Amino acid sequence: MSRKIEVNLDEAMQLFLFLEDLNQFFHSPTHYCDAAAVVAYVEGGMYDKLREMYYHVIPGWLPENILTELENRRSPVEE
Repeated sequence: MSRKIEVNLDEAMQLFLFLEDLNQFFHSPTHYCDAAAVVAYVEGGMYDKLREMYYHVIPGWLPENILTELENRRSPVEE
């Protein structure tokens, strides 16, 4: 059974555009193989957009119990 949530259309569009921007940057290895280009990309506002999506937009879509479950799982970085 698939569970469903309702999302704000403007926020979904904002997430789509953010992912589109990430995809365009990471599509070409020449972008992320250059440390200066990565720094410029991140400092150019991408981290701010990521933080907004991660801390404000997506948590607003998820039920509390799911947020708790996600927050309590083992970090993929630690594995």
